[in-house]
Amino acid sequence: MEYLVFSVNHEFFGIPVLLVQELSRLYDIYPVPGHDIRIAGLVNLRGNAVTVIDLFHSLFPGQNQNRTAQRQKLITLESSGTLSAQALQYSLHTFADPLLLLVDNLHRVITLHDNVIEPPPAHLHDSFVDGVIKDNEQLITMLSIEKLIDSIYTGNGEPNGVP
Repeated sequence: MEYLVFSVNHEFFGIPVLLVQELSRLYDIYPVPGHDIRIAGLVNLRGNAVTVIDLFHSLFPGQNQNRTAQRQKLITLESSGTLSAQALQYSLHTFADPLLLLVDNLHRVITLHDNVIEPPPAHLHDSFVDGVIKDNEQLITMLSIEKLIDSIYTGNGEPNGVP
């Protein structure tokens, strides 16, 4: 399967390409007062208000970020109505509504066999980490987008309030 590799806070992460609808530069993000800090806000995507998940605050809770808008990119995820048959064969899941992931940078697409992905280390207790791989001396954390988004929408995990 192919994975999109991106970075957040100088760390590398990967998600299945089959979950990605498109990649884009930053749109104007409109904040939602009183929202969970992991939700950056809403964007107008082709006439629809779409939620933007801030992966910095989702993956590095409690840390301050110092990022410039020029470096930030958006990953548009497939919605359940647009998920391909191949993605369903791999048992990949997504959400009914479209979502955007806010990341620092996009890097490359890599092809991996399932046996290359190692289970997360025992000390890593994030339930949304599917595993890790070593690629050219880089450690890439493979994320479960489904579990990550579920943790935000159900209020499980890290902070829900604005700091």
